[in-house]
Amino acid sequence: LVYLSGHGITYGDAERAQFYYLTQEIGSIDLSDEGIRKSRTVSSAEFTKWINDIPAQKQVMIIDACNSGKVVEILDGGQKALNSSQIRALDRMKDRTGMYVLAGSAADKVSYEASQYGQGLLTYSLLEGMSGLVKLREGKYVDVVQLFEYTRDKVPEMAESIGGIQSPTMLTPRSGSIDIGIVNEKVNIQLAPRKPVFIRNVFQNEDSFDDELGLGLALADYFRSVTAKGAQAELIYVDVSEYENAYSLKGLYGVAGDAVTVRARLFKGKTVVGEAFTVTGKKEEAPGLVEAIMAQVDGMLK
Repeated sequence: LVYLSGHGITYGDAERAQFYYLTQEIGSIDLSDEGIRKSRTVSSAEFTKWINDIPAQKQVMIIDACNSGKVVEILDGGQKALNSSQIRALDRMKDRTGMYVLAGSAADKVSYEASQYGQGLLTYSLLEGMSGLVKLREGKYVDVVQLFEYTRDKVPEMAESIGGIQSPTMLTPRSGSIDIGIVNEKVNIQLAPRKPVFIRNVFQNEDSFDDELGLGLALADYFRSVTAKGAQAELIYVDVSEYENAYSLKGLYGVAGDAVTVRARLFKGKTVVGEAFTVTGKKEEAPGLVEAIMAQVDGMLK
């Protein structure tokens, strides 16, 4: 079983284009330099040779990278990108009883790494499937075709939820399926919880209908600082006004001298979450108001 997750590019003239998996050492995605292609990438032709050199009769390859469907295209008969010796190697490989390939996207499409899932959509779906959403044979054996089919169907749904399009491609032999693993009480698959996504917030003074306190901007700054923590971030902020199923805050505030009273609601998409809430603070202390608002939000999300 070979699993790769990273960046990939399709390069070359239309019919002879190949998939290139980019290694860690590469400094540019410009593959016009043959030396760079040979020393800093792994081509689909090289994958074909390596796989053919492995004596195992059952082989599984999973590639979570942009344009990785080109590998499936070539292995499934798109041989124009290969020379005669590579074609012979491919034919020998296809003579075997089992070659299973799952690619994160089509030959000319992207494979998403979504912050809210903590990893690529393909990888997340595979882990999710093995965690119990794919029926295990005899309650413990992972069937490779069932797992691939679940992932192929699940990834487009996940991509749509983040405003993207991604359709994995797969290649399986006619000989049927095989088991590729065992999931039992000793196996602990760590699935990162899906992180809530927040978008722009709208706050206005109930008298002037303007946000002279800059409360919306203060909240945006808070969300950006949390998002900047990367993998450790508890939420993701996207600076847009619309994003499917994302959270946002809308509210009005009144100012009386130095005192500020904020009335707000949390929304998920266009649906109200929980009850309206009220927080109070001081006019010159926007961070304190943000902290009070987020304390209310945290309670609603838990």
